[in-house]
Amino acid sequence: MREPSVASASVPVVRDVLSPHALQIIKDADTLFVASYFDREDGHRQVDVSHRGGHAGFVRVGEDGAFAIPDFAGNLFFNTLGNILVNGRAGLLLADFETGDVL
Repeated sequence: MREPSVASASVPVVRDVLSPHALQIIKDADTLFVASYFDREDGHRQVDVSHRGGHAGFVRVGEDGAFAIPDFAGNLFFNTLGNILVNGRAGLLLADFETGDVL
């Protein structure tokens, strides 16, 4: 395990299909970080960055490759969903806190 203050030498991997390792990170994840935004008519950008948590496996990937992220009571996904509805883009981050791997 490396020290968090030391930058990783790893190069990002870009794929069209999730690898078995990526699917395992999703299956084991108990935390998801999500970022979304939209540009307002007045030129300002509205940004929402938050996290969602649950028991391992609360985020799922369907047979069609679609992510399922439940909205538990108290999560208040409203800003995130509103931004995605208007913009259609979001950044997702899942971490394996034991190995330091991120997806």
